[in-house]
Amino acid sequence: MVSSGLAHHVRPGYGAYSAAKAAVIAMTKTLALEWAPNVRVNAVAPGLVDTAFLRGGTGRSEEDGASVVDLDAYRRATPLARIAEPVDVTGPIRFLLSQDSRFMTGQVLWVNGGGYMP
Repeated sequence: MVSSGLAHHVRPGYGAYSAAKAAVIAMTKTLALEWAPNVRVNAVAPGLVDTAFLRGGTGRSEEDGASVVDLDAYRRATPLARIAEPVDVTGPIRFLLSQDSRFMTGQVLWVNGGGYMP
């Protein structure tokens, strides 16, 4: 499952999005209980990721407009001092799909450079 840091670290103007992503986490935990021990269910909840979507695009084309977020402020508020790249999220997803995570279920990996630590 893919959720978002906004599922728990809510911001003004993102109410519906935050609620939907929080529901993904609740569904992850519910399915982890209901489908165990045959299926493991986990989620990744990234923070801001540098994609066309971040710049107001749909993710279906090569938008290169200005970001809808103050990127410098975000970097300053993130302990690792940068914006995530897609590979920063796909790595944890590959981990969860591998046997290296065989004793994990119902968990959320918060991939955000330390910007949110539950």
